[in-house]
Amino acid sequence: MPKLIETDEWAKLVKGVASGAYVDFGPVFQLQDKQDIADLAALVTGEPGLARDAALQVLFALCMQNNRDARPEDFRHLCPALKAYVVEGYPEKKLGQSAWTFWRSIDPDASAEYLREWVKRNGIPESSATRITIDLTFGNEKSMVLLRNYAEANPGVTLAAGVQLALERTAVGWQEKLEKRGREWQKKRDYATLVYLTTQLIDRVPYQPIPVSKIVKVMGEADAVVDRCYTFFSKDNEKQTGYLYLETDKQGTVTGWKLDNIS
Repeated sequence: MPKLIETDEWAKLVKGVASGAYVDFGPVFQLQDKQDIADLAALVTGEPGLARDAALQVLFALCMQNNRDARPEDFRHLCPALKAYVVEGYPEKKLGQSAWTFWRSIDPDASAEYLREWVKRNGIPESSATRITIDLTFGNEKSMVLLRNYAEANPGVTLAAGVQLALERTAVGWQEKLEKRGREWQKKRDYATLVYLTTQLIDRVPYQPIPVSKIVKVMGEADAVVDRCYTFFSKDNEKQTGYLYLETDKQGTVTGWKLDNIS
């Protein structure tokens, strides 16, 4: 079986990258094997060019898809190359954006520190505000300070929903507000409160492992627990209107969830 980077499908992908048009990764993904990962990584750390750009996009896509052959912890050696892409093209160019997100998945601390320093030097340009404010939510407390300062100085700017949630979750008094809404849920079991608690407790930005015990502490006991799966039902005017379904692993960490309106 030929190497991926020696196939016609790879040549077509590189040609597509060169044209700047939409690129279909499907044919390459179908051919990709574990042995090809090292070749793609070598291209990313090699000389600049279209093949290098294509390899970055393929590895980034595989990593974001949780491909078992492309785990972030195996790519720490790519960080200098990814940073070079970021320095050259973030936040305007797609490759720079992809490189920063890929870098973040490998080394969240270093990528967040770079972004903070970039914002301190350049501010947050209006043309890139959506992208940068979203990326800041993946940092630490210092990143959130920069984000909050920007939001307070620009009250007329519409922030992405995830950014607004991140600001709310890190605001003074958030825990007290959350606990109050939890008590409301336990008393009313209404769908609107279920939606609010889901976005606050589960739909996390940035992503964090969530123990189901934290959810139960706020929302109270689930209406049904079967095989480590928890279901909370909402009712409005005595009629069932929706549910929150949680799947957990043996350690009690939420591994999947679904919120549905059935009214």
